[in-house]
Amino acid sequence: MHLVTAEEMRALDRYVIEQIGLPAAVLMENAARAVAEAAMALGAEWYGAADGRGGLAAGGSAAAGGAGSAAGGSGAGGGKVAGNGGAPHGRPLRWLVLAGKGNNGGDGIAAARHLLEMDAEASILYAEPPERLTGDAALQRDAAARLGIPASVYAPGAVDWGSFDGVIDALLGTGSRGAPREPYASLIREANASRLPIVAADIPSGLDADTGAVHEPCIRAARTVALAFMKRGLALYPGAEYAGAVTVAPIGIPARLADAHGVRVYRLDEAAVRSRLGVDPARPRRADTHKGTYGRVLVAAGSPRMAGAGLLCVRAALRAGCGLAAWALPAGLAAAVTGRA
Repeated sequence: MHLVTAEEMRALDRYVIEQIGLPAAVLMENAARAVAEAAMALGAEWYGAADGRGGLAAGGSAAAGGAGSAAGGSGAGGGKVAGNGGAPHGRPLRWLVLAGKGNNGGDGIAAARHLLEMDAEASILYAEPPERLTGDAALQRDAAARLGIPASVYAPGAVDWGSFDGVIDALLGTGSRGAPREPYASLIREANASRLPIVAADIPSGLDADTGAVHEPCIRAARTVALAFMKRGLALYPGAEYAGAVTVAPIGIPARLADAHGVRVYRLDEAAVRSRLGVDPARPRRADTHKGTYGRVLVAAGSPRMAGAGLLCVRAALRAGCGLAAWALPAGLAAAVTGRA
């Protein structure tokens, strides 16, 4: 799984739009559907099994140990009962989309439209007056208005959070830098305080996409839908904690383009081991093999004050499955570490 920086993601977007010829509106549409699907899945986890109409089956309620705690991070509400005490039986889930003025906001606005197709209800809360939106985000704004999707502009303290079942964070995207300014800051604080489950579109607002640094304030998401590629900040702490459970959603940008454009950082998961190293982690070892069958690793590490670093590397190589690990180290350290690996 590739891990991209904000600039690498922008370069890939530009290439697909300008060179491949895939319109930006198509990428936004694909992203929006992925966010809406994630929201519906989270709603089912948070409140109970969905009844097939985007609503809640009888007996569904927000229980402790919901999606927030399952994510392994703090999440919205940490899996506690949502701020509205659990959605009523048999009615559609109600989502509030927080929309900024950039393309991230456009993703959220389009997601509201897809939620309607999934028989949920959606309202849009603009952080700024919607006439400030431009480009594809403005197109989504106009489409949502023509469909009659309820929309309003944020005012501190005026949001009835208890009338919603969940929140979609589409305020600030990967291009945002530094701490969120007003009115975004107040809106983020209110969303976190609502204790509703939050789905972040691409990255939680307030989180640095490259470093994982968390600015004040920052959305605490129960789930984050990384669009096209995982952003590095979602895998680095403390950002990973604020992102909750992260899924990567394809939007029309082939993964092979990341290699072609010089993306050299990726998460070493099972898929990467299979595709990049040609190794099948699930393949059992045969009885008629020996250490030479499973590869050799040379570790060149260690100094008079850091002998333990080389020792840890050698042990890690052996535990990872290599057949033979050789350690090259200063001669003066050999007596102290011999036999300890």
